[in-house]
Amino acid sequence: MWLLAVAFAYSCLLFVFIFAWQKLNRQMPVKAQIPSTFCSVLIAVRNEENNLNTLINSLLKQVFPKHLHEIIFIDDHSADQSKQLIQTYSKKHAHIKYLALETVLSGKKAAIKKGIKQAQGELIITTDADCEMGANWLSTIVLHYETKKPAMLIAPVVIQNYSFFERLQAIEFATLIASTAAAAAQNRAIMCNGANLAYQKQVFNQFSDALNSDFTSGDDLLLMLRIKKEKLPISFVNSPDAVVKTKAQNSLRSFWNQRKRWVSKTKAYRDFDIILTGIIVLSTNLSLLYLIVNQLFTVYFVLFFLFKTSLDLGLMLMASKLVLSRNLRKTWFWTFPVLQIIYPFYMLAVVLSGWGKFRWKGRDFTQ
Repeated sequence: MWLLAVAFAYSCLLFVFIFAWQKLNRQMPVKAQIPSTFCSVLIAVRNEENNLNTLINSLLKQVFPKHLHEIIFIDDHSADQSKQLIQTYSKKHAHIKYLALETVLSGKKAAIKKGIKQAQGELIITTDADCEMGANWLSTIVLHYETKKPAMLIAPVVIQNYSFFERLQAIEFATLIASTAAAAAQNRAIMCNGANLAYQKQVFNQFSDALNSDFTSGDDLLLMLRIKKEKLPISFVNSPDAVVKTKAQNSLRSFWNQRKRWVSKTKAYRDFDIILTGIIVLSTNLSLLYLIVNQLFTVYFVLFFLFKTSLDLGLMLMASKLVLSRNLRKTWFWTFPVLQIIYPFYMLAVVLSGWGKFRWKGRDFTQ
């Protein structure tokens, strides 16, 4: 009986997501026009000398008026050549600016707050130092903002992939972005990613207290939850031109620390939609795990596995063109069942390990 209840709840959740993607894919594209909004692109930096050239070159190639945007880098006490590299570019390009955190401050939240204090833009756009984007990225986000005027814009992030381990990361991450988009389309946002996020500066200034300093991570999500609580509009940018590409974690240790960092902020969640979604997804995967352990490869496991996988495939087929890299679109279908088998074990391990120590950007944290 409990298995039927879990199956029913999961099917309801996935059907809502699939319906939302149908709604997103039917939306008319934003009409091209001449932008008029001044925006500030903010990037917090810590020891990113190996990534900055790629990011900055992609930002310099933006098809967007230079007099309508600025690019602000905020250095979080880098010990490499990040400062020198950014300053080299800033000397050549007046719209690129370098800021450094004071000695007593550290972390991405502090960096974003400092950047916004100096930002001149009506619209704040954040990304990460290990990202790159197409030439129409900035214009797509700004035109979407000018058309709909939301308080926050959530935009797609895609993980680049080469090895099998990176492909697994990319597919798992794609399911998160697909769910993010679907929930936002239903006016029930549950996730966002600071690697591709935009919001009104006045909204941030009004709700900056939401960035609870007790949590290392969550500069993006905690602000989103406050905006949602105030019932201000949050929009998802459903456009390939809005995609930001980021790197997969290249080792199991760095991957594990990243996931622990993500889970560490769950203690701050009080949102009904996030809690309900989390309970349904966790219950579904724990049910699979129970069947594997107690009735390995029996008919119940096979039926439940095929049921869940078919629903997940339905969502991914709707979203794959946006949430997967070009090279992965041809092969993800065959890798997907492998992830489905691994995922219940992985999810349980991440949940159990989320309240401990982790290392990120050369710093040790305890949550």
